[in-house]
Amino acid sequence: MLMAGGQGCQYYHMAAELYQKHSTFRRAMQEGDRIAHRMLRTSILDVIYDERRSRLDTFDDIRFTHPAILIVQHSFGRMILDWGVRPAHVLGYSLGELVVNILAGAVSLEDAIFAAVVQAELVAKRCPVGGMMAVLGSPRLLEAHDEVFSGCSLACINFDGHFVVAGRKRELHRAADLLATMSISTQVLPVNYAFHTSMMTPAREDLELLFDAIRYARPATSVISSNLAGPAPGIGGEHFWQVARGPVMFGKTIDWLESRGPHLYVDLSPSGTLAAFAKRILGDGASESAVLPSLTMYGRDCDRVRELMSALKELGAA
Repeated sequence: MLMAGGQGCQYYHMAAELYQKHSTFRRAMQEGDRIAHRMLRTSILDVIYDERRSRLDTFDDIRFTHPAILIVQHSFGRMILDWGVRPAHVLGYSLGELVVNILAGAVSLEDAIFAAVVQAELVAKRCPVGGMMAVLGSPRLLEAHDEVFSGCSLACINFDGHFVVAGRKRELHRAADLLATMSISTQVLPVNYAFHTSMMTPAREDLELLFDAIRYARPATSVISSNLAGPAPGIGGEHFWQVARGPVMFGKTIDWLESRGPHLYVDLSPSGTLAAFAKRILGDGASESAVLPSLTMYGRDCDRVRELMSALKELGAA
């Protein structure tokens, strides 16, 4: 099971060691960069690996983060597929749905990068500025303390102890301050738009037209949508609009998969966030599933990839 994430998983110098030392990954990154450069007139690689930036600097310019997230995850996924891994399913989380549709053969890399670049332009042009904030607590807080979340909307439920709200920055900061008085931790994500809320609505018509114009093929692998918490029955403008507008139900999606048997979960995101979420959902070992090593923002990319390859071979998946 390959999983791809969305906005918020990005940072400067993501997968830098892998890019420097792994030729398959580097070639895939360079291919994506060439495609994006024709549209942006800027090298995504130069943006990601800007020596003037540190990993801790905020990387939130959607013009570049959108295609960068897609290109990095596609390159990692391509590398894993080149090992001979043949996943039974691929799972997309928000923008990650576009990534996994490339890996499943439903969308070409060129069309997907085009869609990511134009989607970013449309969101920046049509939608009001806002933000997204993770809350380390139960989603039930939204109902129990609705006054705290005034002006905020539920965007994602990742597991019972972690959810994301989105809205205008003023309301998010207010909610964070009030939650701090309740000893509830929050984290503002590096995203300047309120994805998965009604604040996306001004871009709806244009986004549907954009994704309706993409050429789709029958996927060779089962595609699982975190927006639907199950299989994606069909893709196109309406589906990808709902991916941008509707809430992400990651916890429910993993529960659905677990109800159908054990899986090996591999997180393609550079932050390893989905792997961390999946581990929390699976709990203390009652599941026969396994969450395999993934990249993180703390480096050791090549060590992590060697650990992943060893685990896949040991489990007979590569």
